[in-house]
Amino acid sequence: MTMWFERTPGSVVHMGKTDPSTLLLGDTVPDWVQVPDELGGSQVKVLRAEAGSCPGCDSAHVVRHLVLDSPLGVAECRDRGFLWYAAQECEDGE
Repeated sequence: MTMWFERTPGSVVHMGKTDPSTLLLGDTVPDWVQVPDELGGSQVKVLRAEAGSCPGCDSAHVVRHLVLDSPLGVAECRDRGFLWYAAQECEDGE
């Protein structure tokens, strides 16, 4: 059985999507992520997490990037939220 959890950027508290009373605590890297509906809405495997510059902020701060088994990537910015991008674009810019 697979359980899906939701959290806000930077939080160590993950709340169960179907049962909010189920909590997961810790700074973990997910096995899978749900791509937003406007980007296809698929479920994608997470290959690894890396630190890199924020693709959405003018200030040069380091954020966590999830490298996915897809042409998309996602950065976790505490100020702007989860920032989805074409993975190749971010790799070229670093």
